[in-house]
Amino acid sequence: MNLTPDEERALVVRLRRGDGRAFNELVRQHQSTVYTLVLRLLSNRREDALDVSQEVFVTVFRAIADFRGDSRLSTWIHRIAVNHCRNRIKYLGRRQERRHDAFEEKHEGGVPLVGVVPPLRGEVPGPEQVYEGNEAERFVAAALDALDPEHREIVVLRELEGLPYEEIVEITGLKIGTVKSRLFRGRAALESAYLAFREGKGSTRNAGDRTKGEGPR
Repeated sequence: MNLTPDEERALVVRLRRGDGRAFNELVRQHQSTVYTLVLRLLSNRREDALDVSQEVFVTVFRAIADFRGDSRLSTWIHRIAVNHCRNRIKYLGRRQERRHDAFEEKHEGGVPLVGVVPPLRGEVPGPEQVYEGNEAERFVAAALDALDPEHREIVVLRELEGLPYEEIVEITGLKIGTVKSRLFRGRAALESAYLAFREGKGSTRNAGDRTKGEGPR
């Protein structure tokens, strides 16, 4: 249920007072949206998505005094979620590099540990069902996961979350030109990846690499 501006302001006041019931209400209203967003940004890593979603609400509770009301509460929560996802992606990247280095020390030749696209899970109840369903949806999910994080972020916010450019700018802290550029390149890479999966190629490395040629911001 979407709150009216007056209802949202009243909820924020209660949250600032440390009202536990207000916090539970906030979680009930936003947990599904936050989890779905985080899951998409983290390439369908369920355990990481659960951890990050919890971190998001802990941050919201601790930082609610800093919420000035310049944007909608949902926009502010989205911004926190995106920032947490960026940090988790960096952490996962560093961990993967360490694993790769350790592997190369034991095995000559530098064979990659994992493919570009993480494995998709089976049917799971709750928000993850957005990744499940018919064959086309699974192809789209796999293609989305193959995008570079910065392009996936914009594609998710615009195409899947349906947010306007102005709100995406608020959430990401990027300039409007950068948002549009990443969206354009992300769409192109997503289409190429989707077609590759449908044709049974199963690899989107080249499609993803094409997003790296982004012009200046």
